[in-house]
Amino acid sequence: MTNADVLLLAMDLAILTYVIGVLIMALPIPYTGFKRWGVRLIADGISAAVLISIFSIIITLGDLLLGNLNVSWPSFHSWLAARTAVLVAVFTALTYLTSALKATPYAFITSPINIALTYVSLALSSLKVIYFLSSLVSNLRNELAALGILLYSIPFRVGRSVGAFLIAASIVMYVGFPLMPAFIAQFQPSNLEQFRGVIRIQGKVVDFLYHRVPYPLMYFYSAEGGEEPLGVIIGDRNGTFTIGGGKDILPREFKFMTEVGFMGYYFSTEPSYISSNESTVVLRVPSLIYSPGLALLKPRDVRVEDYIECNGVLSVVLIGDEDFNDLVLARLANTTVTEVTVNDEVFSCSWNHFEWNGIDIEICEIKPNDVGAGKLNVTVKYIPTGYVKPAVDEHRITYIESVSELLLTYISLGIAYVYTFIFLPGVYVTFLVTMSAALARVFGGRARIRLI
Repeated sequence: MTNADVLLLAMDLAILTYVIGVLIMALPIPYTGFKRWGVRLIADGISAAVLISIFSIIITLGDLLLGNLNVSWPSFHSWLAARTAVLVAVFTALTYLTSALKATPYAFITSPINIALTYVSLALSSLKVIYFLSSLVSNLRNELAALGILLYSIPFRVGRSVGAFLIAASIVMYVGFPLMPAFIAQFQPSNLEQFRGVIRIQGKVVDFLYHRVPYPLMYFYSAEGGEEPLGVIIGDRNGTFTIGGGKDILPREFKFMTEVGFMGYYFSTEPSYISSNESTVVLRVPSLIYSPGLALLKPRDVRVEDYIECNGVLSVVLIGDEDFNDLVLARLANTTVTEVTVNDEVFSCSWNHFEWNGIDIEICEIKPNDVGAGKLNVTVKYIPTGYVKPAVDEHRITYIESVSELLLTYISLGIAYVYTFIFLPGVYVTFLVTMSAALARVFGGRARIRLI
């Protein structure tokens, strides 16, 4: 049944109400209370007919008010989506933090974190209710108004109160829900934005020629010194890695010295540290020249004059002031090297095999007495292969000095979410319901909303 059919049925009921009222007035029954009902029915029939005739005005009024207030339903839906994304991110971060701490001596910290998780879960549930109510109003606004007019038109005021409320709600709630972001913004606590300020650094590891280094093994050390790393993190196949952002417990300000493990060797980087003052960083390994399945390891002070890399050929021209100490070719065991030439002469490599974190690697050392000093042209012909991920368990950075501060932040953040996502929307929805009830009384209904 379409809205037009509902309105036609409402008109028939309005006419019936009017006719019943006229009949009551025409009956020779000298009872004031009975005659009063006749007057009421005649007025009800006329008022129902008026509402039916202005149905399109009622629908247009909501859009007109939204336009004058400079708000829209798409912007409201975007606001809901953004807040959902924030809640999901917080819930994911807290869940990850809980699982990460369970296997540590600090497992007792998971109890207050679970409290914060409960708060966030309640906020998500509240958001689902807002989604449901707002979708009901935005998608069925016309149907609600038409159904309200139909109930309003039933004789003897059987559905008058409910009908008047539905008519009023189709206007008030259709305009009111898109205004919810502005209302909540006025009372939203400032610490709600703290999670967005959690430190998150995205890094990238490149070799001397700025080629991405796949699956770099990242070691982070305290700037104050210490042999044990604070964290061990594996980058992805594109050489990128992330610290913080809910995965690590970091202090507000820090400076971590860095080291990269790759193909069985450990390299210092440029720059040599990562600090809290940056959100993105590129760590360059100046001693490494990488091509798929093959690496040339050189001293830091040896310069690269020229290089060629294509179709399984790596040719590098090196310049050093002294003998080329520690010049090493490293390959994956399944990488086939067909020829190595040094200064246009075939070099016979003696490959030594070893295993490093589940990766089979072979190396060939080019000794100083083999090549001399000055300029060196190394050319390697080989069949490229993909680099595999090292079998190492990650050890995320847990800066225990910051745990208590982080816990207080998350708990206060959870309370802020309860206030912002449950209390404030509840107050606002109650306000909309009250406004709808008040407007319903203007339409002639007697809807009363009891909050207690």
